Amino acid sequence: MTIPTRTPEGETGRCPICGQAITIEPSSPLGDAPCPACGQLLCVLRIGDAVRFLRPNDPAYLRIIEQLAKVAGVDPEELRANPSLLDGLDSLDTVEFTMMMEEWDE
Repeated sequence: MTIPTRTPEGETGRCPICGQAITIEPSSPLGDAPCPACGQLLCVLRIGDAVRFLRPNDPAYLRIIEQLAKVAGVDPEELRANPSLLDGLDSLDTVEFTMMMEEWDE
């Protein structure tokens, strides 16, 4: 058996599709990456210290994209196709998005 020379980086959890324990490093800014076991695209949702892996069509992920698109002033499908549209957001936009997410829990 070959011992890896470094510790895997990224988020650890379980793939909701194949059920395998995985560690992935999600892309920025939308937080998606393929499952190393089955290859399906997963979306990473961080809430505080908790991490959840979601399918790209999961209602929670779609709602996040919808809220981000609203803050950025673009169409949600346009944002999914071109995540770099979020590069222009400033700190006030980030606060607005955070407040929207906090209202979710109420």
